[in-house]
Amino acid sequence: METRNMIHLLLIVCFSSHLLYTAESTCVPRNFTYLKPSSPPSAARVTKPKSPLTSPISQSPSPVPVTPKSPPTPPTSQSPSPALVTPKSTPTPPISQSPSPVQVTPRNAPIATANPLDGAEESPVPDEKLNPLPSTTPETPKFGLQLPKLPLDSLPVPGVQNPALKKVCDSTDYPLLCLSSVVPFLVPGKFDPVSIFQSEVKACVSHTNILMEKSKKIAADPATPPDTAKALTYCLENYDTLLSDLDKTIQALPGRDKGTMNTMLSAALTDLTTCQDTFKEVTTAPSPLADLENMGNQLISNGLALLDLMIPS
Repeated sequence: METRNMIHLLLIVCFSSHLLYTAESTCVPRNFTYLKPSSPPSAARVTKPKSPLTSPISQSPSPVPVTPKSPPTPPTSQSPSPALVTPKSTPTPPISQSPSPVQVTPRNAPIATANPLDGAEESPVPDEKLNPLPSTTPETPKFGLQLPKLPLDSLPVPGVQNPALKKVCDSTDYPLLCLSSVVPFLVPGKFDPVSIFQSEVKACVSHTNILMEKSKKIAADPATPPDTAKALTYCLENYDTLLSDLDKTIQALPGRDKGTMNTMLSAALTDLTTCQDTFKEVTTAPSPLADLENMGNQLISNGLALLDLMIPS
């Protein structure tokens, strides 16, 4: 029995070994290199499934790291290039623009400073215009009289500084007008009340003559409205009467006829008032000689005051 069993075992071993060899022959073409080192069949079976699995795994990671490394490098090289270009382009425009406003501001600055300087230079110009105003007014050049608003130092006659003259004019209603109107007609060295009164009446005559000349000129002007020209014609008659009253006043002076002189000066005031009232009745327009007429009233009023000082009641 034992021998039979041994024989059977040998047969089985032989048969199995034959089967194994045939199987190896069929599988050799696929993994020929891996079958050689493996001597035992059992190890071959174990290594067969592991070898094909490890081989692709070892091969797959190798290409994977190569591919990601290559693409990031080009973008990194490209990114700095535009970055470098942009900073160069951006600073250049502000640099070109910054000097331009800086150069503009200093140019504007001197111009602005020049304007106040020009204004300062122009400031005396209005002053010069204001100073000649009194001379251009009809009172000064046409009467040969200084305006009462002028300072006494500006008068050409040194007699204005005479205390006696100032004392006499201070007794009138318009002291400055008294000084400025009397001085041109005073006899040098004479500051008595009679001489001052006579000079004031002469100033009234000169003023009335200018009123007449002015009225004739305005009335004859084609641009003057008809109503204004008509009113001025009536005033010319009053001015003529006023001159007659002043002449009678001067004639009564040597006899010291205070009554006649007072009456004539009062009549002269009435003549001016009549002219003003008639003008308002004829037209609603303002009189072009209103200022001159007001000044005439003040001159005659000063004459009446000087008359009372010269011949007290």
